[in-house]
Amino acid sequence: MFSGKKLLIFGGGFLQQSLIQRCKKLGVTTVVIDPFDGAPGKETADHFKVVGGQDFEGTFEVIEKYGIDGIITSATDKPLVMMARIAEEFKLPFFPVKTAAICTDKFRMKEVFQAHGIPCADGHLIETSKDITSYPAIIKPIDNSGSRGVYFCSNEAEAETFIEEAFKHTKSPHLLVESIIEGKEYSVESLHFEDEVEIVQITEKITTEFPTNVEIGHIAPAEITALEREAIVEIIRTIHNAFEFRYCAAHTELKIKDGNITVIETSPRLGGDFISSDLAPLSTEINMEDQLIAMALGSKLDLPSVQPQYSGAFFFQFEAGKRIKNLPTLEPLDAMQSLKKIAISVRLDETIGTIQSSLDRHGYFVLQTSSREGLIEDRDRIFDYVYSNTEYR
Repeated sequence: MFSGKKLLIFGGGFLQQSLIQRCKKLGVTTVVIDPFDGAPGKETADHFKVVGGQDFEGTFEVIEKYGIDGIITSATDKPLVMMARIAEEFKLPFFPVKTAAICTDKFRMKEVFQAHGIPCADGHLIETSKDITSYPAIIKPIDNSGSRGVYFCSNEAEAETFIEEAFKHTKSPHLLVESIIEGKEYSVESLHFEDEVEIVQITEKITTEFPTNVEIGHIAPAEITALEREAIVEIIRTIHNAFEFRYCAAHTELKIKDGNITVIETSPRLGGDFISSDLAPLSTEINMEDQLIAMALGSKLDLPSVQPQYSGAFFFQFEAGKRIKNLPTLEPLDAMQSLKKIAISVRLDETIGTIQSSLDRHGYFVLQTSSREGLIEDRDRIFDYVYSNTEYR
């Protein structure tokens, strides 16, 4: 389809592997850059170069050497400003530098929400617990993702402890404190080509209990009302214009309570946690990675007719503080037609840590079924099998 085209992929980690593979299936030559020589993308890409995340000149040289036609990434915010600068320099399809800068600073993002009437939580910058005016509250780094450094604080004593932890996950001298948003959490996956906006899927989230708020499950499509969906569509269109999203996918997180919608944050990138790479195509037959590849090469959106299914991604949580004696074989689960992917990331004799961010989860599995009930039933069956057959020392 795109034979002879070359895309520069920012990041060669686990989260970018699906994107690399989709590029190659479409005939696109993949050039991957990553700060780490041991990144998995070194083995899967057509070409791989070690380039630092802020190395503009090094990236510039790679583009000139390979004659790059477009730039792309997945499930990470970190390279967006660099990518926007590169796109501006080489006149490649991408969103503006201003958009990237705002979307990698959660406080500036909140200012844009407020300026355009997009409902969001109240919030301000802090340096110490003395700057927090009311409790309970959420504190978070302004420049990180994956729930890293995000904590719920019910009083000043907790805030002092969690502020110290949160600062470990940021380069900024400030943190963001927000009022608590009540309601169930969702994410919205959308595609943005010039003035065209398409919502692909709305996904329901399952998270850990406070004080952390780590995603441990996703179900697509979400159970919402027609009116709630209409309101979400209008909000995404407003975000598209307010942030100048162009030639990109977007991942927007929000909460709904009693029909009222509050946006948490948005980012002009594919969602992680298998949401864009697996759940969207499994539940809609729309491959967001393919659409993003096309946009990165300047092509318009071409969405197929949707044949709705249900899909889910779920993450294992073994018992924190215990040491693994034996893990079950996964072969008995092979007969489940709904099971698309599964992996356990803990090892024998490992002492299980608490889940503080998405990096700490203990494995995952991905399902596809024809009904929500069937999805929940198969999810519970897998959890029961794995947990009941795990032995601790």
